[in-house]
Amino acid sequence: MNKLEQKNLVESTIKHSTGKPSRRIYTITSTGRTELSKKLKDVLSINTKPISPFELGIAYIDILEFADVIQCLDKYIESIEMRKERLKKMLQSARESNSNYRITALYERPLELAKAEEKWDEVAITLLPDELSSLKKLREIMIENNKIQEESGETYQKDLSKLDNEMLQALEDAKKEVKNYDPFFEKLKTRIKEAYEIETEAWKVLKQI
Repeated sequence: MNKLEQKNLVESTIKHSTGKPSRRIYTITSTGRTELSKKLKDVLSINTKPISPFELGIAYIDILEFADVIQCLDKYIESIEMRKERLKKMLQSARESNSNYRITALYERPLELAKAEEKWDEVAITLLPDELSSLKKLREIMIENNKIQEESGETYQKDLSKLDNEMLQALEDAKKEVKNYDPFFEKLKTRIKEAYEIETEAWKVLKQI
């Protein structure tokens, strides 16, 4: 607050009360209100994309074992459920106190986005290689390939040649498997569609404000 006061964005006065400690009361200045209006316009006009730790985790998911990935994603879904419950309680409290729509929207939109995030997490699980055994095999081959190249042992060339043959076979198996895996794609399309529909509901909340 001291920095804001130095920039003439707020001003303060000392309020003395009998039998109570003195308090410093801050009030926004006309300069501060102008600056606040500018910042609000920027926030409401530009769709910024924050870097999500979860998305960074997805980007490097191959580092982990499949069982660990599933365990982590299950915990992530649990944390979303907990966040949804907190938002539901805050939303209910806001409605019971007859708060205006701008206040309830502060809880409604995050709640819808949490639901969408839950669906995208299900999409991530669906896309994991182990849903298709041949893709799981390809993933394991690529990890082994990187390991061999890093170690550069005496049988380096021989080991890589063997992996090349295994990869060619796995690719052929993947082509066959994908052709006969319509349920996988249907499940994937359904989850993506559900996620988009929920995100659309979140944007509708904003439009109603």
